[in-house]
Amino acid sequence: MRKHLSTAIVTAFVIFAFAAPVVAATNPFVDVPSGHWAYDDLEWLLAERVISGYPDGAFKGRQPATRFEVAAVIARTLPLIDLDKADIQEMNALKRLFNEFKDELDALGVKLDQLNPSIAIFKERLSGWRLSGVLIMDVELWQHDLYGGYGDFNFKRARIYFNRWFGENEEMFFQAGFERANDTFRAESFYVEFPTWFGTYMTVGIFNWDWESPYYFRTGGISDLGNMSYITDREFQAIGIRKSFELGTFRMLVHRPNLEVVKGAFASVWETAAIAEIQIAERVGLDIGFQYMWGDDGSVAIEYSLLDEHKHKVDSLFTYFGGLRFKFNDDIELKGIYYGQRSIGEYQLNSDPPVEWNKSPYAYKLALDISQDLLGFTSLWLGYDFIGKDFWTLNGDGDFEINPVRDYHWAHDTRIWRLGAIQRWNDKWRSWVYFAYHTIIDPVDNDGNSISNVNGTQWGIGVEYSYNSYLTFALNYVHSIFDDVANTSNTIPGDNHFLRFRTQINF
Repeated sequence: MRKHLSTAIVTAFVIFAFAAPVVAATNPFVDVPSGHWAYDDLEWLLAERVISGYPDGAFKGRQPATRFEVAAVIARTLPLIDLDKADIQEMNALKRLFNEFKDELDALGVKLDQLNPSIAIFKERLSGWRLSGVLIMDVELWQHDLYGGYGDFNFKRARIYFNRWFGENEEMFFQAGFERANDTFRAESFYVEFPTWFGTYMTVGIFNWDWESPYYFRTGGISDLGNMSYITDREFQAIGIRKSFELGTFRMLVHRPNLEVVKGAFASVWETAAIAEIQIAERVGLDIGFQYMWGDDGSVAIEYSLLDEHKHKVDSLFTYFGGLRFKFNDDIELKGIYYGQRSIGEYQLNSDPPVEWNKSPYAYKLALDISQDLLGFTSLWLGYDFIGKDFWTLNGDGDFEINPVRDYHWAHDTRIWRLGAIQRWNDKWRSWVYFAYHTIIDPVDNDGNSISNVNGTQWGIGVEYSYNSYLTFALNYVHSIFDDVANTSNTIPGDNHFLRFRTQINF
């Protein structure tokens, strides 16, 4: 309630006004008249057991208090504060309190972030410019049947972020993130988020939104391997809006795709996407949305990728999706997502005339997610994916790959069974294991002839050690092997190995 926030702030002013080196305050006791300006606020503080007074019913507000007594009052007040409703003057008053009594609060063992989770956000918003970054170094050994092999000491990535909350009530947020990877320096993120009309927030610039994360498995940690979102979790140069409502959140963006992407080229293309994340009931969530990309005269030019030797030129690509999440309890969740798609364009571009393209494929995922809190020694992810022939994914092939293809055309129906598990042993050690069984249905050989189904397995293991909060090491191994089918040297992944030792430094 706003009154409770004001009460806490008033108390802060009263205490702080007398706090160097001693303090005093007044409360609604026998020695506090009902007409006193702080009577109602102090009455509420008494009811909430922030203050107690003396056995004779008096508060004795003019009697000096020690700084430790004041710190104790502050600690009991913090859990009652709703910082989301604080204005800039009130937040600055609290900041003065934190700074003034920091030593006493530390001596009392008070953890501000634990008393009120909003405190961490509050301190961040008032801390001015915040600089953070990450440096990743990899030692890699990779043998791939299609692309050859290599061993390398690889400067994988360096990122640096500048963050700042600003505005009249610190409600606006700016981030600039710069990345150096593969000998290229670029802006990974560069955006401002700010409130607009009717409680809506707008994001403008370069940012990443991932709307499909509940429906795929990733190892987490610094290994950061796993399955991808099909259409989001990409870099958007866009204008986005976000509106929270009682049952959930609505997001929408308008995007100008990057003109240079792996395995594709986008020119004169626009994209829009939207999602409504709805919490239908305490344990039931619904995610529904769409993505639409369009250009002029086939300017969405997406080249062929693995298992398909025909080049494609897509005039428009429309994808709609719906996901359902059901929690049996806090530790077991069943979820699934369905994608329908419509793509229009041409393929076999070297023929005269090219073949018209008008496809309506679909894909879906099902997963059972069990937490480590239930099983004790590990979490568990059991998943089944089906990707239909001619389905396009804009963020990889959905596989457990190290260097995934970004724009991927599924030339054949594909089934994938997945098992993933993550073990958090203590604050220092964590590990993960992964296994997947793939079936490529009715593929073709190099001459375009149909062959029997191709099966393949992929498995991986990893272990991570955190030396401290800044330095972490990871050792990962991934192996995939598919049926050795004659005359398919350019279309079947084959037998592939990947070994990597990663060092990551955060600051």
